[in-house]
Amino acid sequence: MSVVQPGRDPRSPYSRRVSTRLLDFTRAETPWARRLWDVGTFLALEELYEAGVWMDRRVLHPSAVEWQRKAMERILGDDPGFGGRSFRKEMQDLLRSPLTLVCDSRRKLRQHIDLGRPGYLGRWETCVAVAEPPRPERAARAVAAHLLDSGHSLSGLQR
Repeated sequence: MSVVQPGRDPRSPYSRRVSTRLLDFTRAETPWARRLWDVGTFLALEELYEAGVWMDRRVLHPSAVEWQRKAMERILGDDPGFGGRSFRKEMQDLLRSPLTLVCDSRRKLRQHIDLGRPGYLGRWETCVAVAEPPRPERAARAVAAHLLDSGHSLSGLQR
């Protein structure tokens, strides 16, 4: 007899919790305190990539970009959908480098964003289909933020 993992069984408490939170995040009637206040991994990385331009133009202070880079290191470490452990580690190391326009690390950041984006939802699907899946709240937030950041509407996701 095969055991169905919680993330693969739509009737499991885990799947119901993920689904409920996804619906909460996409319902217009959801009270503001229960709404999604996160941006997805890729939108945050895109903002960091663009920050290099604004730092060179002296619109952003280097310390602000440094804060954003450190925040992204933590986010990537907690996002198994971004890629395997070694890919995330490589990206975290890259985020410790300067990201100005003339730096090679900025070009590498662009490559990593473009490499990591395809298959993001598929990697999350794999992550939730194991015996010890990530917390349902974490999975729902990551998936909802990614879909909304990708241009899907609340009503479209609700359907």
